[in-house]
Amino acid sequence: MRLDPPATFAAALSSALPVSPMRIFTDDPASIPELREAFPGVVAQHRSEPEGPIELDATFDRALSRTLALDGGGWVNIEATRAGVMIDVDSGTPETGSPERAGLAVNLTAASAIAREIRLRNLGGGIVIDFVGLGHRGLRERVRDALAEELAPDPARPQILGWTRLGHLELVRPAAGARSPKRCSNRAPAVVSSRPRSPLRTRRCGHCAARRGRSLEGAGA
Repeated sequence: MRLDPPATFAAALSSALPVSPMRIFTDDPASIPELREAFPGVVAQHRSEPEGPIELDATFDRALSRTLALDGGGWVNIEATRAGVMIDVDSGTPETGSPERAGLAVNLTAASAIAREIRLRNLGGGIVIDFVGLGHRGLRERVRDALAEELAPDPARPQILGWTRLGHLELVRPAAGARSPKRCSNRAPAVVSSRPRSPLRTRRCGHCAARRGRSLEGAGA
């Protein structure tokens, strides 16, 4: 129980979001007046959940899953521990082409997915990525460059440290929960669900979904 709970749902939402969204969709029409009061100038609209722009359950299930399927084949496995974060890329069994060509394709796809998941899950500290092994240094550098490009928009400014002797790629990102001078400013529409199963949930953008959802659940405790 909080000693100073937010006065309203809209107040809890306002305190959890670093910037005001452009639009807010809610499945509870009764909450629209207080949302408009908490977010002056924001367009607040009622939509039943089936009409919403995203599927909240699918978004949260993906954010909490340890294993993610990659487009085109392969998987990314994420294991967060107190000592650090381990990420393993699995290519599966390529049906055609050389193993190295298939491995490179999977690694490049994984680099984009990993950068997104790091921000979405707010992973921090030491992060070790075990990409599919590549024999040529030039190919490994292509993977590193691809990851660096995908990480560039991250306001936490993660730093890639390089390849280890075991062939893992190391990077460091400010620890989860640490305040960053820059915060996500993607003014995507917020989606609010008032269902009893998860009374305080929102999604501002793909990168913030899980973290914002957990923050709002805590605010309503």
